[in-house]
Amino acid sequence: EHAQAVEKKIIEAVQTDGASVRQEVTDALAHHVANASWSAEYVTSGSVSRVEAEVYEAVLTSYEIESAEVWSLSDDKTTWVIDLVIQATVETAVSVDFYVWDSIDREEVSIGSEPFEASTTIEVQAFLTCSGVQGDSNPDDWQIEIDIAHGSYDCDLTDVEPDFGD
Repeated sequence: EHAQAVEKKIIEAVQTDGASVRQEVTDALAHHVANASWSAEYVTSGSVSRVEAEVYEAVLTSYEIESAEVWSLSDDKTTWVIDLVIQATVETAVSVDFYVWDSIDREEVSIGSEPFEASTTIEVQAFLTCSGVQGDSNPDDWQIEIDIAHGSYDCDLTDVEPDFGD
């Protein structure tokens, strides 16, 4: 029963704009997204022989909590862990290099690179360790530590074409 009350309080706090807990989760997610390993392995082109893509920026744009589990770490029920599964939307900036085959010199030649953007949805698991939890206390009064493991993600950019207009 106490776990359900703690879970309800933390979920409400994370979903309330302006709440310090929401800001802490947002900051932790933004830091996680910016420092994660990003790849663009599935980028292809129908008009050139090969492309190489590199994600050079990833920015959190929004997120939603999909699920939450809560359990107590202490006998006195003042320290709790909240396991959040979060769906995060990320805007990625990708540099794509285009290559064609020169059949006369029998070599691959770069014909330039272009930037692209792609919106990608990722799943992130975050653990919030909340200390100082009392039955009637406010989540803003708790000591909250947020842990998110380093992530590796692939951006959702797939088919790209060079701009031959210049």
